[in-house]
Amino acid sequence: IIKIYLDRKTVFINLNNKELAIENKIDKSVIRNLKKANNFGLSVDNILGKVDDFIKIYHHTMKRVNSNSYLFFNRKYFENLFKLSSLVNVNVNYNNKTIATAVCFRYKKYFHYHLGASYSDYLSLRPNDLIFYGMIQASLKGESYFLHFGGGNSSFADDSLLRFKKKFSKDISCFYISKIIHNKTVYNSVCDSWADAHPCQVKQFNNFLLKYREQ
Repeated sequence: IIKIYLDRKTVFINLNNKELAIENKIDKSVIRNLKKANNFGLSVDNILGKVDDFIKIYHHTMKRVNSNSYLFFNRKYFENLFKLSSLVNVNVNYNNKTIATAVCFRYKKYFHYHLGASYSDYLSLRPNDLIFYGMIQASLKGESYFLHFGGGNSSFADDSLLRFKKKFSKDISCFYISKIIHNKTVYNSVCDSWADAHPCQVKQFNNFLLKYREQ
């Protein structure tokens, strides 16, 4: 029997409600930030950008947040990603420059946020609030029933990314995973060695099956 584990909580929006009802769920702080972004002249489009431009801004963001190494996908990954017919690109622009971008998937009744990034120099203009609002608007253009924002960077309830996403919706779902270990003796030995070498990372990656890959 393979055990099922609760990995983390995720945020979604039920798109069956009218647009006004959806906007009423958005936190007041986000509404203020959207007005601020609008006053600064930020705009949103769904024009599919260039792979090189996305890689540049994405890697910039991953370095800024000190992200895990496995999230630094190689170029081939992004090239294949941008060839998908289900891909939706949401961009925030300022002075004819894309300062924040996100890629999402639209498949049948689901609209799913995959990757997002923004330049540090423009964060005070609130592009991240606008990029998430832009995803809501893009999802409403099709026949999607649900917009899934995903969860945080960890399973912790106070995860900062999760808290940010919850400002756009109070609808919460649970994300489960299953794990199977073929040789527990070897696996436990490798994990113990990793924990001894990286004690500061044990709490953060304790529930990761391949935790020993984190350096």
